[in-house]
Amino acid sequence: MIEKIKQLDNRKKLFLTGMIVILILFIAFKMVNGKENSAIQASNITTVQATQVQLTDSASVLYFKATLEPVEEAVVSSKISGQAVKVNFEDGDRVSEGQVLVSLDDQSLQNQLQAAQINLRKLQTTLKSMQRTYDRSKTLYESGALSKSEFENTEADLSMAEANVETEQVNIAEINNSISNSVLRAPISGEIAEKNITLGQYANPGTVAAKIKNDSTIKAAINLKESDLNKVKTGQKVMLKLSKEDPNGYEGIVKVIASSADSASRVFSCLVEVDNSEGKLHSGVFGYIEIPDQGQGQILAIPLGALSGTEGNYTVFVLENNMARQRSVDIGEIQNNQAEVRSGLSTGETVIITNINTLQDGDPVQIEGQGV
Repeated sequence: MIEKIKQLDNRKKLFLTGMIVILILFIAFKMVNGKENSAIQASNITTVQATQVQLTDSASVLYFKATLEPVEEAVVSSKISGQAVKVNFEDGDRVSEGQVLVSLDDQSLQNQLQAAQINLRKLQTTLKSMQRTYDRSKTLYESGALSKSEFENTEADLSMAEANVETEQVNIAEINNSISNSVLRAPISGEIAEKNITLGQYANPGTVAAKIKNDSTIKAAINLKESDLNKVKTGQKVMLKLSKEDPNGYEGIVKVIASSADSASRVFSCLVEVDNSEGKLHSGVFGYIEIPDQGQGQILAIPLGALSGTEGNYTVFVLENNMARQRSVDIGEIQNNQAEVRSGLSTGETVIITNINTLQDGDPVQIEGQGV
């Protein structure tokens, strides 16, 4: 009996020991599985940077990107054929209006002119002879000593002689014009921008020898939105800078504002002129036009990096319960990397400013430095 009781106790001990081992293994499995799930969940969370929507003073200066162009530009091109026997300029030279830049060989034209002048003198001699003959024939015809047909023949001969003289005079004028065109002159004062001819080169009609840019005044072309029209006026003084951080500026004046918007871009072209008599500005580069703005008090603003989409269809990602929620916003002025928010956001809300091109609505996120 005592032996049976001992056997039962041993079985209970084995059963309890087995249950304890199973329980320990189950708890260990749950702990490992929980850690794996946490790691998987953490790997799906995107780390982002964010900022709060806040009120800020509206910009006191409006910035417009501008393309700098010369106030005047001209092309020096050949009107006749000929070999360049003189080239009197180099790239970058400053030239005056009327200055001789290229001389083409005109020897053939001079020979043609000489021959035409000799021929003209012959024709003029013939004309004088025909005039005398006509005068005599007229007297005879009027006295009845010459028939009408003979008089008309004399009259026709005189007309032909006159026509021959006029034709040769026109020919001489054309040769002289060609000789004049063998000298290429600067049509405007300015700087040689592109030299495109060398000594000995044969030029054909239309060959471009050079381009000249008159940059004594620089034109800066900018585009205005409709909302800018009440802030920018013709005759208004503005400032041109080569970069937003440029400490130096050049005073300019608004010369022209288009009366209607471009049908495609919906912007109004605006032309600003800047004095460049000192030659410090160069055409073909970009700059910024600064225009004073009276401001409109405080506005809601967010960093430009928070925006995605296109004009008229902007969206942002707002942080809500550790998720990125996409929201449409109405944007006003964009200045100094800040965008005015007209609707869609409220003060104190948090907008995401990184990874906005890869986020989807509802993605879990964490703020950089705050952990999961």
